[in-house]
Amino acid sequence: KAVVSTQSTGKTEENGKEEKSDKKEKILRAEGRPFITGIATCDECIAVISNNKVVETFDRTFQKQASTVAIKRPTSVQVTNSHVIISDKAGDAYSYTLSLVDRKYLLGHVSVVMDMVITPDHKFLVTCDRDEKIRVSHYPNCYNIESYLLGH
Repeated sequence: KAVVSTQSTGKTEENGKEEKSDKKEKILRAEGRPFITGIATCDECIAVISNNKVVETFDRTFQKQASTVAIKRPTSVQVTNSHVIISDKAGDAYSYTLSLVDRKYLLGHVSVVMDMVITPDHKFLVTCDRDEKIRVSHYPNCYNIESYLLGH
């Protein structure tokens, strides 16, 4: 990829697209009094989400490993030994590698995903939304739905 940075505008141009690096840097510096909205742990790392859309991973000695900005504000986080899974206000769930570089779309609800949990054997991802629907999906192939729990 060709990356061109211009000093006067503070924008970065990458493959013909412009992205505002100032906004991302401001969010990563956590200006505006952010607060933690979710924490998840596994054997190797700790994943943290905050209200300013920042997703961070730390090792077990609390040294920051990676940081990124989510597409929408995250509502829940789960972590395995190889992936960080976040849900957001748009009703979607994404899987990131532990380095937070590669993002993969997992599933979507019609309304906000309020919480999610991955089963201890890492076979299922259970999500619940604001419309009182609980969805049990096979993980990591979440397009395979095991069941819905309605009217709980």
